[in-house]
Amino acid sequence: MGGGFHCRLRASFYGASSGERTSGIWTGWVQLCGACAGIAFNAGEWPLLTLTVPREELIFEKGNVTVYADSADGCRRLCEWVKEAGTTTQNAPLAVDTALNGEAYKQQVARAVAEIRRGEYVKVIVSRAIPLPSRIDMPATLLYGRQANTPVRSFMFRQEGREALGFSPELVMSVTGNKVVTEPLAGTRDRMGNPEHNKAKEAELLHDSKEVLEHILSVKEAIAELEAVCQPGSVVVEDLMSVRQRGSVQHLGSGVSGQLAENKDAWDAFTVLFPSITASGIPKMLL
Repeated sequence: MGGGFHCRLRASFYGASSGERTSGIWTGWVQLCGACAGIAFNAGEWPLLTLTVPREELIFEKGNVTVYADSADGCRRLCEWVKEAGTTTQNAPLAVDTALNGEAYKQQVARAVAEIRRGEYVKVIVSRAIPLPSRIDMPATLLYGRQANTPVRSFMFRQEGREALGFSPELVMSVTGNKVVTEPLAGTRDRMGNPEHNKAKEAELLHDSKEVLEHILSVKEAIAELEAVCQPGSVVVEDLMSVRQRGSVQHLGSGVSGQLAENKDAWDAFTVLFPSITASGIPKMLL
């Protein structure tokens, strides 16, 4: 199971110079894909876990930058650095051949359709890797993507010699107190035209039987997953099939929530909700 789960954990640690307790974010990779599927971890290319406790942090929000450091001098230095930072210049985008190995991909899709018709599973997501002609500028790519998109979550990191970035249009899991929420998205139309075009596409999305069925299947699966870790009778659909706008596209989205059972915690919820139904297919785990 390649990749892993990139987590950001709020924590506390002691500053090396002052000894004062300081709020911070521990960030790293945890190999949970295999664990969630009951697959034993085998040492190899990917480590089981890496963890970084940063001495300095810059948190960028709309119209605001928050600076954390382990010393007053560090805070002043970072504040000056932010003040002096200028605008960025974007490189020309790389030319990517998205049609490469197109026939092989079509064959994968055809095989998946045949297997669905045989009842081997209900839904599957077929993905592929596309080679790039040269190394990409990760920060510039993240900035460009955020300008054209409105994801619920985005990430970028460089750690242990690996770099990755990505955007997620949906909330896989949120836990506040004892309440756990998941928001599956399934069903898509573009929203790249004028307001009238986008509104027509929204109506088309809401009345497309295939898109509606796919979405309802995802909601039913989310309900079943939460029922496995929540108090009996507490799982409810808070929002059903509202249209969520995400940059140049719009999705059908729903919100499902429940109250965690007394013997369950956020990690139990994560185990059943990750990976998202809309990224894994139905049933989620085929061993």
